[in-house]
Amino acid sequence: MNFQAARKYLSLPIMNSIFYLLLPGSAFAANCNFQFTLYGGYNHSETSVSDLVISPLETDSLHNSNGGNDFLGGAGVAYQQMLTDDEDNGTIFRDVSLGLNFFMFNNSSSDEVYQFKDPQFDNFNYQLKLETSRLMLDGQLDFQPLWQDVIPFVEASVGVARVVAKYNESPEPDEGIQDGDIDLTDRTNYQFAYSLGAGFKTNLSPQVQLSLSYLFTDFGTVKTSTHAPQLTLDSPISIQLRTHTALLGLSYLFA
Repeated sequence: MNFQAARKYLSLPIMNSIFYLLLPGSAFAANCNFQFTLYGGYNHSETSVSDLVISPLETDSLHNSNGGNDFLGGAGVAYQQMLTDDEDNGTIFRDVSLGLNFFMFNNSSSDEVYQFKDPQFDNFNYQLKLETSRLMLDGQLDFQPLWQDVIPFVEASVGVARVVAKYNESPEPDEGIQDGDIDLTDRTNYQFAYSLGAGFKTNLSPQVQLSLSYLFTDFGTVKTSTHAPQLTLDSPISIQLRTHTALLGLSYLFA
């Protein structure tokens, strides 16, 4: 066998091997992508506030305004893997993704203080501010489109939240009380948090997606400081914090 014939004979299996090695990688690349998402939303906070224990002789109750409504912003990155792009293959699942999301919002509420837990002694008002940020490991499962290009999905996430609690109270202006202000130093809480959500997304183009979802987040119980310039509380104020969020997301997919 001469050289030319041997080269032709050997080149066929070599080329076929390269083709089969590249084919799975090409198919894999076509079925997965990285995505970057910007988030904006409207946030309703549920707060449950404990009593204000000033001393063994005085425990005040804080009228619970049950949180407030605030805007939320965030961003996220994720890796998405297509499970199938065939709507007629019998499976209800379309793709799955895993990523990191970062969100921030500030909550502020104010209401009355009942001295000695008696509503007749509502001589003070308090203000509670919670500055929150969280980093979440998020998993999302997309279903086959319901109609046209509207894709339902569910998601769950766990992570760490940073909540700075700020509390102060002062006499009501018309009560004629000259002192009695309490201005606690800020306290930073690091909390385990989890979220559950569901929504819909649609493709605006092959690389741009728009999503609308509902997200429930539980931050657990955060606490204020006990220290103020005028006094030291017997115990911190405890605040249970949960949020309900209507969330809009705009994603860019890097194929």
